[in-house]
Amino acid sequence: GKKLVFVTNNSRKSRRQYAKKFERVGLTVNE
Repeated sequence: GKKLVFVTNNSRKSRRQYAKKFERVGLTVNE
């Protein structure tokens, strides 16, 4: 499969919060 790496400068959200957001739109995320 493809590997997606995302980088953010928004420190108000944790990686776990982003993982949940991506899972809601159907992406599987490994922290």
